[in-house]
Amino acid sequence: MNKSKKIFIGLGLSVVTIPLFAFSLVSCESNLRIKLNSRLKKNKSLRGKVETKTGINNFPTFEKDIRDELANRLATTSDKTERKNIFNDIIKKVDESNQNLTLMKESID
Repeated sequence: MNKSKKIFIGLGLSVVTIPLFAFSLVSCESNLRIKLNSRLKKNKSLRGKVETKTGINNFPTFEKDIRDELANRLATTSDKTERKNIFNDIIKKVDESNQNLTLMKESID
């Protein structure tokens, strides 16, 4: 194979590889975002049930606060691992809130 064909094939592979790498970064973050959204839906449902049972309607705007915190923390970094850790940290906070709300709901029943 002559040198020009090798360069052409090498460039072709790199052109294909770059979008796939970018897609994998977006895909990982997309999966974490889906996971966070599902946890926030559960949190909203639990909050509604606790509000109904207690009659207390002054729970903070948890979802908005979480989304604001996520946006602020993601704005300061472009490192893939750090962004993943930020998502996992936020998901962990939502999970803790869900556990607390579940305990509240069960203690009221």
